[in-house]
Amino acid sequence: NSTTKTNTQTKKKPAAKKTTKASTTKKYTNGDLSEDITINEILPNPEGEDSKNEWIELYNNSENDINLGNWQLDDEEGGSKPYVFSDKTIIKADTTLLIANKESKLSLGNKKDEIRLIDFEDSIIHEITYEEAPSGESYGLIAITRPEALGDTENTWQWLKEPTPDAPNPTYNEMTAIIDK
Repeated sequence: NSTTKTNTQTKKKPAAKKTTKASTTKKYTNGDLSEDITINEILPNPEGEDSKNEWIELYNNSENDINLGNWQLDDEEGGSKPYVFSDKTIIKADTTLLIANKESKLSLGNKKDEIRLIDFEDSIIHEITYEEAPSGESYGLIAITRPEALGDTENTWQWLKEPTPDAPNPTYNEMTAIIDK
């Protein structure tokens, strides 16, 4: 997985509160605060039945394990009920965590949607938006490395024909050439 932070990362933006029934809300101990957890890849429009096969992958871009207690994954305002992470959810350093729809109950839109990662202080740590999810393709954060003369690495979101759940996202090497006639 990419070890360089994404340009789409948002720092400490307050999230709008959604109301939930207290009787159905579990109480967890707060986890850790970190800006090193990012949304890494999503599958919003899998082949077959969406609700059974959608997933969201997070990435811990730090050297420390992070406890996600009381963090939330949420889609756009007015969408699904937010998924609240248990205080037993720990994402190891430099690894990914796959959250299946079966666990989160988040329903991702095929035409467009937004996914937000919110810490226990209700700050949006990372968010992405997408439109027109192709069937069977994941939306992943990929790295493009360039020759030293052009710069280092750029991270960008791209639809991937071959999803990579729990595996590194693709890295592409950009090449330059001079055509001499």
